[in-house]
Amino acid sequence: MTKYVDIIPYLQETALTIHELHKEYGNDCAVAKVLEMALRRLNEYPSAEVLPVRHAHWEQLKTDGTESAYMCTWCNKTVGSEFDYCPKCGAKMDEEVEEEAVFDASEV
Repeated sequence: MTKYVDIIPYLQETALTIHELHKEYGNDCAVAKVLEMALRRLNEYPSAEVLPVRHAHWEQLKTDGTESAYMCTWCNKTVGSEFDYCPKCGAKMDEEVEEEAVFDASEV
């Protein structure tokens, strides 16, 4: 599985480490040179554009009984049937839903 991370903090931390190594051991420090090469290669590597996964669930709406309608809890858009992902906003429909207690007035 491909793993995407925000690499900017790691690049900044590596640059600071290189700077500290140069200050302590001079410009001929082998470790600093290896880190500089790695940092340069990481900066040149092409990046992917990714978005965080949105998690939601479908809520069935009350209709006149002729057809079903479902609302995405992320974008509040309505669709005619349930999907694994919302076709409107792309939210993944895997959010845990707590079962609501149904009150039956005839039991009182």
